[in-house]
Amino acid sequence: MSPRKPVRVPLGSRLGDFVRGPVPLILWLLSGYGVYRLLEMRHGLTMLSGIAQGDEARVTALRPGKLHQITVRLHDEVRPGDVVAILDGTLLQARLETMHSRVAEIEAELLSEQERIERENALATVRTAEDFTQGMRRFLAEETDLALQVLEIKVDLESDRLQEQRVAAELARASRLAAEEVGVVADAEDLDLEHQQVLRRIEEREALLVRAELESDSAGHRRKNYEQSSPSPLAQAPLLLKALKARIDVERALLAEVSVEQTELLLRAPLEGRVQSLLALEGECVLEGTVVATITKIRADRVVAYLPEFKDPSCIEPLEDVAVAQSFLQGQSGSGRVESLSPGLVEIPSRLWTQPNRPEYGRAVWISFDKSLALLAGERVEVFFQN
Repeated sequence: MSPRKPVRVPLGSRLGDFVRGPVPLILWLLSGYGVYRLLEMRHGLTMLSGIAQGDEARVTALRPGKLHQITVRLHDEVRPGDVVAILDGTLLQARLETMHSRVAEIEAELLSEQERIERENALATVRTAEDFTQGMRRFLAEETDLALQVLEIKVDLESDRLQEQRVAAELARASRLAAEEVGVVADAEDLDLEHQQVLRRIEEREALLVRAELESDSAGHRRKNYEQSSPSPLAQAPLLLKALKARIDVERALLAEVSVEQTELLLRAPLEGRVQSLLALEGECVLEGTVVATITKIRADRVVAYLPEFKDPSCIEPLEDVAVAQSFLQGQSGSGRVESLSPGLVEIPSRLWTQPNRPEYGRAVWISFDKSLALLAGERVEVFFQN
């Protein structure tokens, strides 16, 4: 009889025997080592959950009034100085119109006084103290007239600036809506044309104002030089012209007040961020200090972690170095430092509760972190303390 040949075992059967034999053992060993490492880390580290936070600013009304327009939408990104809302400027415009009327009244009185001076001057033949007074009237009337022209230009200029602010805010909103294909492009183009026209008118009035102020200053110098050549120290300027000049000074002060109030009609963003909430509606009347919107920075600049109430607060020390982890799976982490620990208990945000329906309390731990770890405001993070 010939010897038997060994039976060849198929490769699939041998692989199956290997999977059923050493592989489970290797997996169990790796799992045991992993559990050991986790227990070791838990024993050596304290892990707290927290939320990344950014600075928050409130946009408040600087004066009482009616909310004419809100130029942003919820969650829009804004930059410092961007217009968030506009208060109604109808009352301010009415005050400017009233100033126009008062300036016209002063101008009529000044014209009447100038005509009287011309009539009296035509009868004067000798340069006496009375003649000097007539001349003084002429110089003072010229100075008052030019001062009145300067005031009238300033009133018109403030009215144009008020219109420019309103049109610029409406243009920004219309342009954004047109870019998002929500608004009509033609509306944005019409507003842009109106804005350019107002800007040109402001530029022309500013140039005219410079010339008028120079002429007014020159008239003032001429009047002073003439006054110094008085033949009698008792010679004084007519009381009526002095009264008109005083009224012009009052109108100037009122105009400066209107200029300040005009800037308060535009509510601007104080920082770069995102509109977190809108707390008022268009057409609503607001008081001074009313919060119209809140703006939160997009990038976080601190982390607030929470130490559970049952843990000893002495385990955390100020200026202690910590590790801030964005996510275990992504492996993004950075260094941080404890800034402060709240002395009392606060309610932990509900998103950090272990049980959704049971409120939890703890101490807030404020932590600064390395800015290379780009955290977004509102993002959940984990903080590790060395025991």
